[in-house]
Amino acid sequence: MIRVGHKGADAIVPGNTLESFDAALAAGVDMIEFDVLSERPDGGGELRVVHDYGELRRHAAPTLAEALAHLCSAPFAGSGPSSTSSAPVTRSASSKRSMMRGAFARLLQHW
Repeated sequence: MIRVGHKGADAIVPGNTLESFDAALAAGVDMIEFDVLSERPDGGGELRVVHDYGELRRHAAPTLAEALAHLCSAPFAGSGPSSTSSAPVTRSASSKRSMMRGAFARLLQHW
């Protein structure tokens, strides 16, 4: 079974925040789902990690680049379905995690 943290750990702390991602990791999730929205309804501005424009008006939301940098940080390295298992990590799972870190790094360079 794979445990997915909805907006990080939305049931523990406000979702789509760096704190929520940390709480999800502490709760033992295998992956984190989060929302991305442009700053403005016309599609302009920075990409923000937030569910909707009402929420964006109520509080500051991290940029996608900030969120991805946070998710690429040391505490999240090696997390995922294979790392919580007692079975050895397969080359395939390790390779997938490496590919995801590379994809995050490329996104950060692009933004």
